[in-house]
Amino acid sequence: MSRTVTACVVLCIAIGCAQEEPVRPTVAQIEAGPLSYIRDGQTRRDQITAKLGKPTGEFESRRIVTYHMYCRFDDAFAVQRGGSMSYGQSWGFATHQLVLVFDDRQVLVRHSLIEIRR
Repeated sequence: MSRTVTACVVLCIAIGCAQEEPVRPTVAQIEAGPLSYIRDGQTRRDQITAKLGKPTGEFESRRIVTYHMYCRFDDAFAVQRGGSMSYGQSWGFATHQLVLVFDDRQVLVRHSLIEIRR
């Protein structure tokens, strides 16, 4: 009986180790999916704020804003809440940073989604 239990434990460990680790969505997949509404030269600041909430960071008189985001393996994503963070504060579980640059009319000039590697 002891050998049967040991064999079952070894088999379970082997099966668990053999499973593939889920692959995190790529930047291109996230931009084509949940962030597909963001378009340089078209999207307004208020449209982005309505969907993502208050930015995590604001720079150059709010011309540049950033969002710390967590993108899960199942294509879901969440914005790290808590308002603006000062330099050096924790990134928590953030996996990506969305950087947005706006013009004087509050229209998006350019954006970049950056993967945070740990």
